[in-house]
Amino acid sequence: MSTAPFDVEGAIDLIRLLVDHPGVDMATALDYYGRNAIHICALSGAGAALYDAITKGMSEEQIYPLLSQRDRFGWWPLHYAIDNKDPSGQMVECLSTSDQLVDQQVDGLHIFVFAISRYAWRQAFQIAVLMGGLSVMPDAVLDRAGSVADSHGTTAEFDELIAALAAGQPGLPEDFEERALSGGSTLVVTDSG
Repeated sequence: MSTAPFDVEGAIDLIRLLVDHPGVDMATALDYYGRNAIHICALSGAGAALYDAITKGMSEEQIYPLLSQRDRFGWWPLHYAIDNKDPSGQMVECLSTSDQLVDQQVDGLHIFVFAISRYAWRQAFQIAVLMGGLSVMPDAVLDRAGSVADSHGTTAEFDELIAALAAGQPGLPEDFEERALSGGSTLVVTDSG
């Protein structure tokens, strides 16, 4: 999917103005592509600070519709956070809802499989942990994710991700992306217990 380019700093400034304006309903303030303020926050890579500014003073009942709203491409804000490969991991956790961890995307991709398809390894790891680990991950989701990794030539990376999850590691090795990008991913698993 390709998104139209836009002025990130300008979008962030506009969101901050909207948040502070008492007459604006953040749930209905959408851009041309049907993206709400939290979509833009995730798309811009602005991080948890902007998310906190947007949701300040909102109840969970007010925030949930923003998190679960799909844009014209069928993407939740969570998709953008995964696609941007947020290094802090804060946005994936902020934007995940229990429904999204079991629901499917418009084209049939579970959010875990979507992360694998975008080479967002750390985010895929985080999603699996948020779901409750490999033991509760549906076999069909794991099979589809493995097939996607195989079709992308990233089977070694996928195997390393699964091994790290199975071993109960707190995350992927720091050099994971560097090895993956250089084509030199090797299975590195340490015993966590």
